[in-house]
Amino acid sequence: MGGEPFNEHPLESAQRELREDTGLTALQWDHIMTLHTSNCITDEVGNIIYIAQSLTQGSTEFDKTEDLSIKKLPFSEVYNMVIYVLSLIVSVLRGF
Repeated sequence: MGGEPFNEHPLESAQRELREDTGLTALQWDHIMTLHTSNCITDEVGNIIYIAQSLTQGSTEFDKTEDLSIKKLPFSEVYNMVIYVLSLIVSVLRGF
């Protein structure tokens, strides 16, 4: 996950970050949600979430400051990880 230049569309940023950090390109991109992470103090859009599908593997393009490793996991394991994190978020939000 990375940032985007001011004049770059969020989808272009997501496509670039996926390619740079994983070497993957996708034929289909679906917008899932937009999160306004600080809407009480700014109108900044913090995170725009996409699902990339029909993936093709290529070469990574890490930034000089990045030290990343890639780990392939079964979809079911990733799904369970996401559900777990979402349950933690819901638990925290219930406390407010």
